[in-house]
Amino acid sequence: MPTEISGSTGVNKIQDNTIVNADINSSAAIAGSKLVMPTGSVLQVAAAVDTTRVTFTGTNDYLGLQTVLTPSSTSNKILVMASAGLSSSGTGRVEMKCYYGTTGGDNSGSQATGTAQVAQPNAVNTANLGHASFSWLISPNSTSPIYVKLVGHKHDSGTGYYNYWGSASIVAMEIAG
Repeated sequence: MPTEISGSTGVNKIQDNTIVNADINSSAAIAGSKLVMPTGSVLQVAAAVDTTRVTFTGTNDYLGLQTVLTPSSTSNKILVMASAGLSSSGTGRVEMKCYYGTTGGDNSGSQATGTAQVAQPNAVNTANLGHASFSWLISPNSTSPIYVKLVGHKHDSGTGYYNYWGSASIVAMEIAG
């Protein structure tokens, strides 16, 4: 039996479990801010993809992809997954690094604890191809916009290629903490 609220009954007279899901109209909208997601839930996703091949020399960095998301709570984490095709001709290594911070457009900020790299083992003027990928869980402890950046880095001499074939991608997911 439906509960009717009137001036004589008042809202304070409603008992717990009096209103159940079946009593709520299917077209009723509940604000997202009122929902509580359990720990580990994916709250939002930001991604970027690039198919441009870039050549760089020396020991330079190339700022590849970046994406940004704004955590809804300081206790939430960001799971980053990134991949790119790398190549090196001549000597040296090419690696992919990941940085995060509150500014975009450069390779400043905190760096991933691990990088993925392609080595050029004792060869001269031959290309060494590889696909570098990794995942990284960061705790920004912030509700400011967080930029996640994918950077190609060349060690030693020779030529490095970022995104040598296919595409590079970066995905950042806010995870409820």
